Amino acid sequence: MEDVMPFNILYETLYLPFAEYDFMRSALAACICLTLSTSILGTFIVFKRMSLMGEALSHGILPGIAVAFMVSGLSTLSLTIGGMIAGILVVLLSFTLSSKSNIPEDSSLSAMYIIFLSIGFLLLSSANSGVHLTHILFGNILAIDTDTLWLIIIISISTLCTMLFLTKPLLYASFDPVLLKLKGYSVSLIQSIFLVLVVLNLVAACQAIGTLMALGVMLLPAITSRILATRFKHIIFLSIALGICGNLIGLLVSYHFNLSSGPTIVLALGAFFLLSTVYSQKNSPFRNKQATIKHRP
Repeated sequence: MEDVMPFNILYETLYLPFAEYDFMRSALAACICLTLSTSILGTFIVFKRMSLMGEALSHGILPGIAVAFMVSGLSTLSLTIGGMIAGILVVLLSFTLSSKSNIPEDSSLSAMYIIFLSIGFLLLSSANSGVHLTHILFGNILAIDTDTLWLIIIISISTLCTMLFLTKPLLYASFDPVLLKLKGYSVSLIQSIFLVLVVLNLVAACQAIGTLMALGVMLLPAITSRILATRFKHIIFLSIALGICGNLIGLLVSYHFNLSSGPTIVLALGAFFLLSTVYSQKNSPFRNKQATIKHRP
């Protein structure tokens, strides 16, 4: 009888919530789909040292989402279109400012995302709805609806299919852009497609776990994997595995302790990151003796 009790505890803690409740299964499906696509994008963002770009996009989409909310409420399609327009606008304005002046690109990005974030907060606060403000900023993946789930699934599949063809050119763009041009590829076109994918996934993540948490699920698994591994394919697979585990832990903890799901998921991913920094890189089974990134485009 005593041997059965630990099994019952594990069963009730880990399995039963997903077996009994549709909303838990929907949340888990959304988390897995988001992880599959955002982990790959996050890995390239880390490699290309574009974390500031990711931050600018994740916060810069807030005005578009705010305007869409004020016009159509929590409509999945409207929020997606609004977020996409705002995200692309942030990139275009920041690049235009840096190209037309002596302002460095990272400085213009920082300025634009702070401005857009402030505009978004101002618009949301003027809507006089604290509940919806909390929903947009922090999300509630446990209350995800069917339309949002299908949006996440479609964006995830589209991202994975696109990355099948884009991975090799992106690797060349990261490490040898001259060779990429010699092969007949347009570097600007490839980077533009990549940025569109990043914006799409951030918009999808925003509708699940909120605008303030979206970047965490994209970057934390990739950063953690970068600490533990060197080979590109190892980093991607490890990033996906850590992302799924972190999302699963966050979902279960938020369910059992009645916590906000978005911050709990990001904290679980953050715990993996902190543990990885403590863990000696020399002891990582994914690392070789060399500390350089190994890839084969």
